[in-house]
Amino acid sequence: MATISSLTAASSIDPTADYVPIVTANINTTQKINRNTLLGITSSPVGINDTQTLTAKTLTSPTISGPTLSGTVTGTYTLGGTPTFPSSVVLTTGIQTLTGKTLTSPTINSPTITNAAISADAVTGYTTSNSGTIYGIAVTSGQISSALTLSQTLSLTNGLTVSGGSITLPNSSLTPLIMRNPYNFSYTINSTATIVATTPSTLICTGLSYDTGNNYSTTTGRFTAPIAGFYQFNAQVDFGSSSGGWASLWSNGAEVYRGVRQNVSSNVTMACSISVVLQLNAGDYIQLGYYSFTATTTENNSGTFIQGYLVSAT
Repeated sequence: MATISSLTAASSIDPTADYVPIVTANINTTQKINRNTLLGITSSPVGINDTQTLTAKTLTSPTISGPTLSGTVTGTYTLGGTPTFPSSVVLTTGIQTLTGKTLTSPTINSPTITNAAISADAVTGYTTSNSGTIYGIAVTSGQISSALTLSQTLSLTNGLTVSGGSITLPNSSLTPLIMRNPYNFSYTINSTATIVATTPSTLICTGLSYDTGNNYSTTTGRFTAPIAGFYQFNAQVDFGSSSGGWASLWSNGAEVYRGVRQNVSSNVTMACSISVVLQLNAGDYIQLGYYSFTATTTENNSGTFIQGYLVSAT
């Protein structure tokens, strides 16, 4: 009779076709039984140290160390330690870029907002640019650069209010506004000049008295209007003795106004003047002109001059 130790050890078994003997107590006899029937299973048993795939198993309160999870995990579970998530998962810490997300009632602390379109909510305490459009109002370099209509009363400092298109001044005294005109000039002839007879001509004054806008040229004798507006001009031509004629103003190369005519009077200096307000466009120029009955020279340097100033812009 062979003993167990003399048998050849099987490296594998067929869980349903291979059998082992078993004594069945309730009938007091020996029977054969396969492994699956013995263990009460239909597939391979679970080994504690084996690498196996479990299908359709329910684990109650398991402790899983170093798992590799794939597929879909359902139910309620707690992750311990420091898990690692892919970049597509939004985390509570760290820097991430979110696109196409809707945040409902969020609390945002010290945000950096770039090119944001904000509606309905009020944002205070943060500035990203000093130029842009706020509810249809254009702002450039921190200043409103488009038309602004006020629908409510606007109270300014020192009691000034704006309401319904009307400005209300405070009862207290106001400091008068200092008016400044940047366009004023005055030049004299500075030296004697030849007066041509019976030919309308112009004179160039080079003796500077003042020229706040530097708009008169001592090379061409032209005052060029820096802006469109109304300008007052005063001018005079000193013809010298034994002559006569009139002073005039030329605009853009043509005579436009003549002063009072002075007739020839022997041995009497003839000084003819003109004073007029002209409407000019920006770039128009004015020159001092004259007409003389006889050829002569300007006698009095201070007697021949042209001066003017801006009255108001148009």
